[in-house]
Amino acid sequence: MEFVREREFDHSRGRKTSYGQRQDAANVLTSFGNVRLNIFDHRSDLDVQKDMRTQTAWDVLIQKDLSVLFEVPTRNGFEEMIKLTNQGKLWKFPIDNEVGLEEEDNVPFHNHVFLERFCEDFPKHPRIQTFMQVVCVGLSKNYKLTFAKKLAHLQILKQYFEDRVELLKTSAAFEDEQDSQ
Repeated sequence: MEFVREREFDHSRGRKTSYGQRQDAANVLTSFGNVRLNIFDHRSDLDVQKDMRTQTAWDVLIQKDLSVLFEVPTRNGFEEMIKLTNQGKLWKFPIDNEVGLEEEDNVPFHNHVFLERFCEDFPKHPRIQTFMQVVCVGLSKNYKLTFAKKLAHLQILKQYFEDRVELLKTSAAFEDEQDSQ
């Protein structure tokens, strides 16, 4: 198995030699039997296959494990802050709990809380009105949603009920409650 030996790099000519001997450009043949022109870098087929191979999930996990193994623990607070900044975990100073909510600066508080005025366009069925009041109370108490997202939720529900208004009118329960009013 002599052909498996490691090839050495010839620093004087910039080519690899096998078995410790120099190879001239005229002596190197390609796999098709032609003489190489030495225009491109000579890489072994194994190197090309390694470059062309895509990373699998196992490769990613191995790389993650290796990075954890060789990670140097922080020695002081500055290194720890650098590490946290690189991970994206460090807060911007001064600390502000409303980071990322800049679009909400122009929306008054009462728009977030009093959402019942948007329920006027819904069908006047008592069950639907009660459901929408509960939805509005839930949305008004949700401090994580922006005003635009709250309106989007209400628009989705409005579209839902408008699409099914004919189905609701054919329902016996819908007619009974409408007649009782």
